[in-house]
Amino acid sequence: MENDFIKFRTILLFEEAKEIQAILEEHGIEVRLRDDVPFVDTTLTGRTGQNEIEIQIKPENFEKANKALSKHDNDLINDIDPSHYLFEFSDLELLDILDKPFEWSSLDYSLSIKILKDRGHTIDKKLLEKLKGDRLDELSAPDKDQKFLIFIGYILAFTSGFLGVIIGYTLLSSKKTLPNGEKVFRYSQENQKSGKQIATIGVVIFCIGLLIRLLG
Repeated sequence: MENDFIKFRTILLFEEAKEIQAILEEHGIEVRLRDDVPFVDTTLTGRTGQNEIEIQIKPENFEKANKALSKHDNDLINDIDPSHYLFEFSDLELLDILDKPFEWSSLDYSLSIKILKDRGHTIDKKLLEKLKGDRLDELSAPDKDQKFLIFIGYILAFTSGFLGVIIGYTLLSSKKTLPNGEKVFRYSQENQKSGKQIATIGVVIFCIGLLIRLLG
C-alpha cells in the first residue's frame, strides 16, 4: 500500500535522489519520491520557495537500504576527489560525524572512517555500532516538555472544544520516525496523559455545545 511508505532521506537535488533510488531498486527495495516537501532552512542557503525531495521506503527495508548505500559508498571512497571538503576536517570534526551518523550522508560517514584510518587511527566496528545505538537512543527520547501547548490546549478545550481535541490528539498520538525506520511517540507519557485529558474535555465541551445548538 502507498501509505506503508515513510521518509527515509530528504535530498535537495533531484538527480541525487534519482541516483539513490536506482541504488535501492537494484537491491530490490521499492522507492517512492515525493517532491512537494517545502525546504524550510533558508537561513544558510538564502533560497526560498524550494522543495526537498523526500525518498520514501517501507519501514522494514530501512536496514537493508542503509546497508545497500553503505556498500555503494565503500566502493566509491577510494576514488573520491582529494578536494572533497571532508579532507579539510580535523580529526575531532570527523569523529563528530561518527558520533552523529544519521545527520550526514552515508558517503560522508564512510569517507570519514577512511580518512581517520588513513591518518593512523583505529576505528573499532563495535564502537561504531555503539555510537549508532547511542544516537538512536538520543533521537528516540521524547521532545521537550510541552507546557505551553498543554496550557493552550486546556484553554481551547474548555472554550471551543474542537480545537482542544486537535491539540489533545496531537499530544497523545504524534510519532516520529527514527533513522532505522522505527516509530516512537514524540511526546513524553506525562504529555500524552495531558493530551488525553485535553481531548476528552474538548469532546465533552464540543458535544455540549452541539446539543445546546440543536435544542436551542
